[in-house]
Amino acid sequence: MTAPAVTLLPDQRLSDRSFTDPVWSTQDRAALELMAARLRSVLREEKPSVQAKRLDIFYLSEDDGCAHRVVIVNWAGLMACETLTVVGFFGQRREDADMQATLMADAVMLQQFTEQPHLLSYSSLQFPSGEWANLVLFCSPEGINHWGANSYHSQAAREISPNYYNSIRLHNGALEDGLWSAQPIRLQRTKYYDFRGEQLWHAVREFTP
Repeated sequence: MTAPAVTLLPDQRLSDRSFTDPVWSTQDRAALELMAARLRSVLREEKPSVQAKRLDIFYLSEDDGCAHRVVIVNWAGLMACETLTVVGFFGQRREDADMQATLMADAVMLQQFTEQPHLLSYSSLQFPSGEWANLVLFCSPEGINHWGANSYHSQAAREISPNYYNSIRLHNGALEDGLWSAQPIRLQRTKYYDFRGEQLWHAVREFTP
């Protein structure tokens, strides 16, 4: 049985779980902002796909040589939505992590992206440390529930994540006035998961609007 989620205060620090330190909220949001900026550059430079239910995948390279993949699912939605629902994923990988399992899961999920009615885009950014971050944009908050209800995604989160990651930060937020506004991404809450013990530890931190 999973223990109840711990509630963390905005500035609370846990010495034994440094991945929950509030400083990561600032750094993670900066990474999400970078991914959003790169997404905007792709939208400016590339022609929108005119075919329905087709993924457009772009492989970019950052100045530091790190890889950056942008998957666009709904061009029109990205251009038109006034407020975007944001999910940011940051995982801290195990030293003995099985990369092959995650690559297989990624390939399967890519095939299911067009079945997600609220999904607009999915960006993956590599860091110099070798870790990866994901920025997922939906046209509405309902997209998060629909994504979570996806059978394969739920299976991957349940079976692969504990064997691949030591811990995870999962951010929920919003980009108000759309992708083209000057508004920054606003974090609303962060969920933390620690897989290192015999029992899953998880916590939630809410952010004041």
